[in-house]
Amino acid sequence: MKILVFINENQYQDSDLAEILSEMSQQDMKFEILDSTKMDHQNKFDLYAIMQTPAIVVCQDDGKPVGIWQDDLPRIDQIAHAIGYV
Repeated sequence: MKILVFINENQYQDSDLAEILSEMSQQDMKFEILDSTKMDHQNKFDLYAIMQTPAIVVCQDDGKPVGIWQDDLPRIDQIAHAIGYV
């Protein structure tokens, strides 16, 4: 499973986002941050139809999405459930 975190450059300081990233790190959840301002990340924004950020996508290793949250961030237990930690 993969956790993809979609943001724009202004959201690096967002406190809610920082909290969820910290919680995921504490639980040893690996994630990748994708910034909308970087051209090499645009294909993933398009693939998962991300229109609002922040967004979190939990997907299988083949890229098939298991859970997608846009604008409203999920709770850590929702992410854990999507990746099978619970």
